[in-house]
Amino acid sequence: MEAKNLKNVGYVQDVIDTELMNKLKETVNSIKENLKEQKSFAGNLVGNIRQQYVFDHHRDEIEQLAIKLAQYHDDVYDCSAWIDDSFGRLTLGSLWINFQVAGEFNPIHKHPGVYSFVIWVEMPFTYENEKIYGPGFASNSNKAGAFEFVYTNVYGQLMSHHIPADKSFEGNIILFPSKLNHTVYPFFTDSGYRISISGNLFRKI
Repeated sequence: MEAKNLKNVGYVQDVIDTELMNKLKETVNSIKENLKEQKSFAGNLVGNIRQQYVFDHHRDEIEQLAIKLAQYHDDVYDCSAWIDDSFGRLTLGSLWINFQVAGEFNPIHKHPGVYSFVIWVEMPFTYENEKIYGPGFASNSNKAGAFEFVYTNVYGQLMSHHIPADKSFEGNIILFPSKLNHTVYPFFTDSGYRISISGNLFRKI
């Protein structure tokens, strides 16, 4: 008797090295002090978030990190059969930064490109507080503050993968195929900014 798995694809996660993370935090703190001077990126995004800006900093280092994760993802999942644009050199497209406050959210969406990533820089809330004090405290599906992937299984049924991205996720990065639908639920229990940097990798021939 032998079990045979049907092929599927996931995401990869890593902790950003301290040197780069310190640079990102320093830049983000500088941006935070001059939000009115930042160039809006909101018109390019589906986010129901007021403050979404172009992030043109540390591009080379972020690109190198994202490509490294993409190569690891390829090694694990062999994505050539899953991605239409499977040839050419990976290169970084636009970068943007979100300053999300309580009640704001990202509806379900996907990205252009081959791979997408999220860097969690500053997360003001804890998942435990959201579970206890958020509006879903009595729900059997409390997702306040979570990042979630949405996909279909081999039966065509809708599935989800829940990531409780709270304060403990600061300094983490995830990378995933850009066509993978995902959403970010609102948080409610803190008045601070939930700050993340995102971008897409494309293939350039």
